[in-house]
Amino acid sequence: MQTREKKDALLERLAETFTNNNKVFVLVNVMIFISIPLLVLLRFRFGVDTDYAQIILFVFMFLFSLWQSKNIYFRLPQNSFDAKNKKMNFLIYYIYVPLLAPIAAILIVGLVGRMFVKNSNPQGITNISSNEIFISLVTDVLAGAEEIWRYSSILIIYLLLHYGFRKLSKKKNIKILSLILSFLLSSFLFGWMHTFAYSDGWINLDITIMIGLMGLCFATIMFITKRIWSAILTHIVFDVYTTFNSYDSSIVSSILIVTCLSISIVLLLTKRKGKAAINT
Repeated sequence: MQTREKKDALLERLAETFTNNNKVFVLVNVMIFISIPLLVLLRFRFGVDTDYAQIILFVFMFLFSLWQSKNIYFRLPQNSFDAKNKKMNFLIYYIYVPLLAPIAAILIVGLVGRMFVKNSNPQGITNISSNEIFISLVTDVLAGAEEIWRYSSILIIYLLLHYGFRKLSKKKNIKILSLILSFLLSSFLFGWMHTFAYSDGWINLDITIMIGLMGLCFATIMFITKRIWSAILTHIVFDVYTTFNSYDSSIVSSILIVTCLSISIVLLLTKRKGKAAINT
C-alpha cells in the first residue's frame, strides 16, 4: 500500500514539474514537438530534402537539453537506488543503463509485440556492408535526439490535457491519468512517425505498435532514472546495437559480456571497500 502511495506521489510530482515551467521553455518544446513530424512528412511524403535542416535541429535540441537538463528535466527526489558515490551514479545512469537497458527493451517489445504484430521485422532491417556502417553509426547518434522530442511531446500533450480539462485536472487521479495518457500518446506518435520512413502508406499498425512499444520503454527509462540523457544514450546504444547486429552479431555479444564482467568487478570492489571501512 505504501509503495503504491509513493508511486502516485512521484507521478503527481512529475505532473507538477510540467506545469511549473517558464513560457520560453514551453515554446521551445512546442517548436521541437511540431518540427520533427513536419520534417518527417516533408521528407518521406513530399520528397523534400530535409537532411541539413534535421541535422541542425538535432544539434540545437542536444544543446538545449544540455543547457536545461540540470534545472528542468524531472525535478524530483533522488532514486532509492542512487549511490552516495557520484562516480558510481555516473556509471549506473550513463554507462550501465544505456548498455544493458536496450537488451531488456528488445526482450519486452519482442514478447509483447508477438501478441499483436504478425511481422516481427516490420522495418525490413537487412544486413549492411562495411561501407554503410559509418553512415549508420552517425545516424544512430543523431537519433538520440528523438528522446528530447519525446520529452517535448509528453510535456505538450500533458499541458493540452491539463488546461483542456482544467476543472477535472485539479484532482490527483486525473493528473496521474493525464500523465499516463501523455506517455502512451507520445509513444503512439513516435511509432506512427516511423510509418513514413518504412512504408508507403499513412499508417502501418505493425510498425506503429513495435516502434511505439520501444518508445514507451525509452520513456519509462527517462521516468525511472529521472535523467533525459540516460534515455538519450540508451536510444543511441539501441540503434548502435541494431547496426552492429546487422553487420556482425558477435560485436554486440562481446559488448554485453564485457559490460557484465565490468559490473561484477565494480560491485565486488565496492563490497570489499565497504567491508574494509567497517573493519577499520
